[in-house]
Amino acid sequence: MTTNIDYDVWGLTSGGGSYTDPNDILRHRKTVCLGYSILFDSMCAVAGIRSECVYGYVYMPWYETGDTLFLDSHAWNVVEIDGEWKHIDATWGTGYLKQRKQTSRKILYKLFRIPYTTKYKFIRKPNFKYFCPEPEEFVKDHLPSTPAWQLLDCSVPIDSFQRTPQATLNFLASPEVCEHGNDSIPAIIDAPEQDHLLVQGKQALGTNVHNHQDISMGQWEQIRFVMALAEDTSKSLDERIAVYDSTIVMTDSLILYFKLTSKDAALEGKFFERRNRRMRAQTQAESKPILRKHKKAIDNIKRERFLVSKQIIKLKRENKKLRRENKRIRKKKLSVKRPLQQNDKMDTRRDSILAKVERANDSIARLTDSMAAESYYNYTWEVVYYDTVVAQKKRRLKLQFYDMREVNYYRAMGQTCYDTVVFMPKRQFMQTQTEIDSLNAILPQPGKWVMDSAAHVYKVDAYNAKIMLKTNMSDYKQLARLPQGDLDEKAAFDSAKADVQNINDSLITHNKERINDLKHYRRSLRKFRLMHYRVKWQIQHELKNEGWRYVMTRGFFVRYFKGVSAMFRHNADIARGIKTSCKKKRNELRRQKRKREKEEIKRKKKEVKLQQQN
Repeated sequence: MTTNIDYDVWGLTSGGGSYTDPNDILRHRKTVCLGYSILFDSMCAVAGIRSECVYGYVYMPWYETGDTLFLDSHAWNVVEIDGEWKHIDATWGTGYLKQRKQTSRKILYKLFRIPYTTKYKFIRKPNFKYFCPEPEEFVKDHLPSTPAWQLLDCSVPIDSFQRTPQATLNFLASPEVCEHGNDSIPAIIDAPEQDHLLVQGKQALGTNVHNHQDISMGQWEQIRFVMALAEDTSKSLDERIAVYDSTIVMTDSLILYFKLTSKDAALEGKFFERRNRRMRAQTQAESKPILRKHKKAIDNIKRERFLVSKQIIKLKRENKKLRRENKRIRKKKLSVKRPLQQNDKMDTRRDSILAKVERANDSIARLTDSMAAESYYNYTWEVVYYDTVVAQKKRRLKLQFYDMREVNYYRAMGQTCYDTVVFMPKRQFMQTQTEIDSLNAILPQPGKWVMDSAAHVYKVDAYNAKIMLKTNMSDYKQLARLPQGDLDEKAAFDSAKADVQNINDSLITHNKERINDLKHYRRSLRKFRLMHYRVKWQIQHELKNEGWRYVMTRGFFVRYFKGVSAMFRHNADIARGIKTSCKKKRNELRRQKRKREKEEIKRKKKEVKLQQQN
């Protein structure tokens, strides 16, 4: 059985049952726990081994601690080996159920919110611990609805089993009330075979008032046996009529038990639906802060992506301006127009302009050296660690920035080398990668950014040098309108023009590098956003389509318990049909009886008449 019979997953999830006849099971090679139990019982009967089918409770995948147990949900066997009864669960010993991946359905749900029902598949993996285990170990997860088949001196009450397996062990360690036990086993096995299930059902109803399933099935087996006796033509009409009368009475009680069982199944389904709604509300309450956190993170990332895109557009526009400026500068030419006469004022003016140009050249040289010392690209994504000055200025940083604020920090590569981080309002040049050691933990809200000092200094130096070079170019134009001196104004003008173009080209190059960095950062933000979305979708999916923390959906409860309830209502209809059929057959037998009585009376009258004539 463990290697040839599969578990019928659809028979379980649909609530309609599966094959229970041994011939059908062997033909289709799949069934549910009841079919395993019946097939094993049939094989024991063929082998001459005494066995019984046992029905009871197990911890189903949707079960939660403290849930109320209604109908028994599992079936297994007990066998008598050397005068001792042992448990054998062929279903759990064959394998287990595993959730299917359903990748395409999950993708459709994430993209288009198309709901789906979780499905399972059967994994064959023999587990021999469920063959002849000790009763104390077996009762941890298997509670027979009939206390006698617990095979314990003191049977475990259903209240202890409903709590936890540990509660069951605690009861076994120190039982408060010792009742039932295995002393009622003879009442089952000594009864006629057709009454075994009925006796078990009566004991099960005494243990759990919400379980009319066993007694209804026992009554059904008894009616089947009695109907076979009623169909026996070797019996007299009076005996057959009496049997049909008793069958009609039993079908009335069977219809009642089937109705009660259907009601029990409906109540169990409603119980689990209410339980799921309650636990779903609890899960929503627990998940709200998490969802709020992920939503806030997603909003922050969207805002960051918007600011990064805005900065990229700004840098591209700046590059366009720099290219247009280079075109304009290339067209500029210096035309020399010397005055015809020279005076002292012109010499004084020329000397002052030359002194100004010399001072500007010194400043340009210092700025150029500073630019050469700065490395824009290397410092762009460097991790920044902050000094204690940040904590001291934390209160000040929460204020609106109307001017530049400076905070000391040191770099990871050279911890002794202190530098300055410059804060600017509504500007972003870079954001540090780490969140733990960054100003995100200090600044109260996103939107205020940290720019790298090296990049800022390089840009300021470049713009200052460019302004001075342009001033020098205008000064060279003035010198070209003054008398001739030692300076070649045209060569100096061309040199300054070339320097301005070189600075613009370097700024364009740096802007391109910065654009590439920002694009890379924007792609990483997109990954982080998808990560937060994935977690958010997963939580929402669990809240919307799945029950509590297990993967049994509300659709399963509706389909399963409604299917079980409908099955027993259908059984009640079948019992009504059997009752009607029995009444018809009984009435037919009564007509035959009256007809025979009339014929007998006529025959006796004829005999009396013949005797009188003779």
